[in-house]
Amino acid sequence: MARVGKSECISSHYLMLGLNRSASGQEIKERYRELAKIYHPDVNHSCDAEEKFKQLNEAYNYLISHVGDKSDSNTDEIFNEVKRTNKTNKKDIKDITDEILKALSKSVKRDVRKNLQKNLQKFMKERNRVIYTAAVKGLKKEMKRRF
Repeated sequence: MARVGKSECISSHYLMLGLNRSASGQEIKERYRELAKIYHPDVNHSCDAEEKFKQLNEAYNYLISHVGDKSDSNTDEIFNEVKRTNKTNKKDIKDITDEILKALSKSVKRDVRKNLQKNLQKFMKERNRVIYTAAVKGLKKEMKRRF
């Protein structure tokens, strides 16, 4: 049995999809989708549709994993570079929660302080009014003795 070379195998996969060897990964994907719609066993009920669909899948998976786009092969490098640079700049979740809690505590303290001052001023005005009224009109209050 004669061995099929790698270039012959790749050529047969291109032929299966009806593409030339200079096809990009995007072109391979688009052509595969077109042919898959035609030869899918649920759509095409001919005897050889299932076998043809399996061959299309095999050709597509091989070409995408071994050939693909040059930009696709750089995707891993780009991803790894971004991942590496993000590790140094990434904030820990504890740092983020600490920042949020500090900001919240500042705003809560400010709100509590404002409300406390407002309520204290209101209380003092009311107290002063009661004292003033008692001083001007006199205070009539019965005292209870506790022994």
